[in-house]
Amino acid sequence: MAEDIALGNIKKVEEKKIMKYTHCLRLNMTKCVPPHDKLIREIALRVYKVPRKVLDKLFPNEDQRSFIPKAQ
Repeated sequence: MAEDIALGNIKKVEEKKIMKYTHCLRLNMTKCVPPHDKLIREIALRVYKVPRKVLDKLFPNEDQRSFIPKAQ
């Protein structure tokens, strides 16, 4: 999903929600827990370098602080 955000395939919150549930369907699991928004946001930001402005639009209720601890 983070890759789809980076490629511009997901542009709206509704599209993101649909993709989360189609992820479970692709795995052929009816009782699947979709990936958490914090994880998707973090991967999109750190791996795919998606601008924060785009992520803030797709994840309006998520905390912007990273949940990954910084190395010391």
